[in-house]
Amino acid sequence: MKHLLVVAFLCIALNSGAQSISDAYYKSNPVWIELMNTPHVNYNEALRAFELYWGNHEKPAGEHDMMSATEKEKASKSFARKKRQTSEAAVKYAVEYKQFMHWKEKMAPYVKPDGTVMDANDRLQYWETQQKNKR
Repeated sequence: MKHLLVVAFLCIALNSGAQSISDAYYKSNPVWIELMNTPHVNYNEALRAFELYWGNHEKPAGEHDMMSATEKEKASKSFARKKRQTSEAAVKYAVEYKQFMHWKEKMAPYVKPDGTVMDANDRLQYWETQQKNKR
């Protein structure tokens, strides 16, 4: 009985350690880009990787942020300083950030109960079913 209890605690400790290792890895590496481009990805895992990474980095400025600045603000020194201070990750992954936001919205309806994203055939069947139900 003692051995079983020790093994159970060991498994729990190893599992919780693995969780924190993956969290640390997600925080420092843009794994979400690879996950977004993986066919049978777990949607929730991709979101988790994305949120952990950008929770630790400055997010890219959106187009609306740049457009909303008035000409006076653009001319000011503080605006120029903020623009220069944009983090390397925000600049390097700005395109991927925007792609991920689009992917997230586009894939949300196609997430299976287990968190995986439907493949193209499953999405086609899902669409056909919806079309039949509309009639």
